[in-house]
This record gives sequence, structure tokens and C-alpha cells, in this order.
Amino acid sequence: MDSLHKVESKPNTRRRYPLASSVHANHPLSATSDPVLHRFARLAYLSDSDMNIRPRTILTGALSFVPGVMPLYRRFVFRPHSAPAETSYGIWLKHLSAAHASGLVGVPASVVELGPGLSLGAGMAALICGVERYVALDVLPFAQMEEVLPTFDRLVELFKARAALNPQGFPYYPGALDTSGWPSILPHEHLEPLLRERRIAELRKEVEAFVGGGSSKRIAYQAPWGMDAATARSADFVFSHTVLQHVRSVPEVWGQIAEMLRPGGISTHQIHFYNHGTSPVWNGHWAYPEWLWRLALGRKEFLINREPISSHLDAARAAGLGSVDIRIDNAVPTRCSGWRRDATAASR
Repeated sequence: MDSLHKVESKPNTRRRYPLASSVHANHPLSATSDPVLHRFARLAYLSDSDMNIRPRTILTGALSFVPGVMPLYRRFVFRPHSAPAETSYGIWLKHLSAAHASGLVGVPASVVELGPGLSLGAGMAALICGVERYVALDVLPFAQMEEVLPTFDRLVELFKARAALNPQGFPYYPGALDTSGWPSILPHEHLEPLLRERRIAELRKEVEAFVGGGSSKRIAYQAPWGMDAATARSADFVFSHTVLQHVRSVPEVWGQIAEMLRPGGISTHQIHFYNHGTSPVWNGHWAYPEWLWRLALGRKEFLINREPISSHLDAARAAGLGSVDIRIDNAVPTRCSGWRRDATAASR
């Protein structure tokens, strides 16, 4: 079941944004950071015979303190997922559709993606759609540069074919697609000039320059993540796909997002609040006592931060961003939030 809660931004207004009731009813820990609820939930989980804790999670965390283990862990155990062109195509169109639902008009000129992982495909899809500049920021240099051009070429084919998207698949597109499975926000008259051979050839040269030199006029990639790749107040649109559950400091990242966005800019983020393999049950990661979770995390660059949705709401508000909408899918514990930078707050 989907719930949509919409709150309009208001200049210089401090409000406590409520969440959809279905979150409170079905996933209480994803809707609040109340320490009492956390305590009772942990007691309930810990009363189970298996504690809902996976020993492998503890073991890999403990071993990370042993000298020389972390390079082996990065090479053989920790591997980001590579998204094929078809998945990147869907991810970009999902976030563009979500941004339009939150007030974006047209295609943004300047886009920043947080945590693209192995594939820069979503950024290539953005450029094909008419984005003028794409900046990718990541915690480590995961991107496979040898795959960028083949992914770009495949994406061009998908856009030319207006390949249909599955509204019930992953990503999930409730209400975003027309009867042919295409986002109604990208009509034929918008795409047709963007897909002309001359423009695609020029854009491909930009991609080649980026792959060969690490940057180009229209594309930038920085890992480790730094703010200097994205000029303050320069981004029309900042997005991430299943990334913000991994960051170490939620307030710091939301502060950086606010710093990147120009006044009136939009930010959309799909956040997974499930266990990421740390427990047999979807929200069992909240069952770990704090000391045991610190051991499980060890010296890994990131695992998951266990922050509930309320932490993201609080951090976004504190950074000066106004809540536009929160979409909640109770069947698969994912969140996609749209945020608009309040023009008055941005000028403070």
C-alpha cells in the first residue's frame, strides 16, 4: 500500500511534519526516533531465541580491526551492485518523475547524484534527457569507467525506442507513467530534438573526454566525496538511489545537500530502511544493542546507519529544506522523499 503525505514549503516557518498513518501502524521504528519505542522494540527482538542477529555481520566487523583484513574485505566481500543500462534508465526516470510530482518544471539544467556506485548510467540518462551538467559524488571511487560508453550507447537506444517501464517493478512508479509505460512528463516533442544524431554525437564526445581524462565540461566525478566538485547553490536537482541509509552522518549529508541546491532547487532520495543482510527480519538491525552494532560496523567505510525516517526529516528541516512529499511503500520497505529548498531560508 502506498501513502502520500504532502506539505507545502512556507518561508521562515518551523513545523513538525507528521507522517502518513500507515507508517505508524505498520513500521513504528521507521517513523520515530523515540528512545522508549526503540528500547521496547529491542527487548522484543532480543527475547527471540535467534536474537534476529546474523553472526557473519559481527564476525566481519570484528575482523576489520585486524591489520591487513580491510583490503581483503574490500576486494572479496564488499562489492557494490552494478546497475545495467536498463536499471539506470528506470532510476533516472523515476527520480525525474518524483521531482515533477514535488514541483519541478521541465528538465533540470544542473544535476548532482550522490553515491552512483559502479555505474554512472543514471547520470548518462540525465544528459541524454537534456541535463546540461552532471556531477557524481561518492565515498570511494567505485565507478567502472570502461562501462560508461557502452552504457551511454545502450541508453540512447532505450530512449529512441521509448522503452516502456514496468509500473510495479523496481523502481516503483505509482501514477508516473502513461498507458504505454512512458513518463508523461517527457513528451515526444521534448525528446525528439535531443535524440538527433548530431546532438548525440556531440554528447558522446563529451562522454569520451570524461572517460579519457576523468572530467569534462559537462561531467564531473569525485570520489572520495567532496563539496568542491559541486559549487554551492549551483544544483537544480540533487538525487540519490538507496544511498542515504549508508552515510555515517545524516545531518552532515543533508547539510551538504542544502548547500548544493540553488534557491528553489529540488532533491529526491529513495532510502531503504531494511536490514541489508544484518538480520533475518526486515527491521532486525534495530535489535542490536549499541555496543554490538559498533562491533558489527567495525572499520568498514559504511554498512547502514540505522537511522529512521524521522532522522532524515529532522536533518532536512535543520538544513533549511521544506518537506514536499513522502511516498511510502509498505510492501517493500523503501522511501522516496522530495525536498524543495525554501528561497527565503536559502538566502539567510
